[in-house]
Amino acid sequence: MGLNDFSVFDGSNYLYIHQILGGERFKNELTVVVSPTVSDYRAPVNTKNQDLNKLLENSSSINPDFENMYEIVFDSYVNYSVTNESFDADFQGEYFTGTKVQVYLNSPFLNYAKECTISELVQVYENDQELLHYRIWSLNHILNVVTAKVPTFTKI
Repeated sequence: MGLNDFSVFDGSNYLYIHQILGGERFKNELTVVVSPTVSDYRAPVNTKNQDLNKLLENSSSINPDFENMYEIVFDSYVNYSVTNESFDADFQGEYFTGTKVQVYLNSPFLNYAKECTISELVQVYENDQELLHYRIWSLNHILNVVTAKVPTFTKI
């Protein structure tokens, strides 16, 4: 898989993370199930507050697109973090590619992984592959993953 294969998500307003599976049971593997979102439902407007009715008449719900579910599997990783999107701090990194799934060659999260782990051993195990920071922007969560291996990406 190339680094640009996540472009399937570029047309969506948001991603929705359905599942994050990892830990010893999964052999140091991290699996993420995601889908784009769709906004196709208009809520009926029927409140006693006319200002609220006016605001709601142009609103729609944001729903996962269950017809387009994808599995992203990181065969190995140095570290990962899940952040409530409301508390995510935007940062300046050396942005490489992507919009909803971004890949960074340099970022504060990648620097953290290099400073707080023995990540240099990963490069030895992975034939001198450079560490990459994958950042998955979803509706409610931001998932950051540092790895030396490009993840697999499959429609399920």
